[in-house]
Amino acid sequence: MYCKCGYNVMFLSSLVPGAEVVKGFNTLSAWALQNGPLAGKQRKANKTTPFDFNNTEAWGTDSFYVLGILGFCLYVLLGINSLPSVGAALSWREFSFVQSKLGHLTLLLCTAHGFLYGWNKFLRSSTYKWYTPPGYMLCLVLPSVVLLLKLLLITPCVDHTVTRIRQGWERGRAGR
Repeated sequence: MYCKCGYNVMFLSSLVPGAEVVKGFNTLSAWALQNGPLAGKQRKANKTTPFDFNNTEAWGTDSFYVLGILGFCLYVLLGINSLPSVGAALSWREFSFVQSKLGHLTLLLCTAHGFLYGWNKFLRSSTYKWYTPPGYMLCLVLPSVVLLLKLLLITPCVDHTVTRIRQGWERGRAGR
């Protein structure tokens, strides 16, 4: 490679005799030999260092990305389902299933994505500057409350009563 560069320099010097271009190429060639891929300091810097693999961090990062992508895809599915032309093509059972069940699943996935974003940051005191939690923690309050209330509503003792109320049961008319 450097021999070709030397031949090119000689060719240019024969084309334009007395030009200072040859001196410039020689300077660049010397610089390339000192700082190029064959330089000694570059070889020393390219040595591989031992990589300390953290299995917990790897699982946390991979889960963070997977939950984010799945949550985003379900949000897109919910958005497409809410278009009037698509919603009209679905039956009421299909539409209500997508909007309620997949909506709660989407909320769960995206909330878990947010929790994984700061899964070990909330334990550090440096996170709480001016004694206030960071923005991602504040954004997780409302979806967490919604998911806890949904969990309360799907417990068997509450779900049975709510289902009976939806079917027309009234407390005062139990015998009729």
